[in-house]
Amino acid sequence: MRYLNLAGCIAIPLAFLTHGLFAAHTWESTVTFILAGLGIVALANMMGRATEHLSERAGPTWGGLLNATFGTRRS
Repeated sequence: MRYLNLAGCIAIPLAFLTHGLFAAHTWESTVTFILAGLGIVALANMMGRATEHLSERAGPTWGGLLNATFGTRRS
């Protein structure tokens, strides 16, 4: 999972570069979509960890509200 997060963090700027530099090519939209999807995996993991850390400090009531608001479940 660690390498998938690293790949996702690298994929986000690559998606922007691909979209900006190769907009005239037919394959650009597919590559941009794949890179952006990989980036979302990394961002979702970061959100989950951030919600966990906030929940630990805020207590069970606010932690439950944060989990419900951001929709992250860690098992």
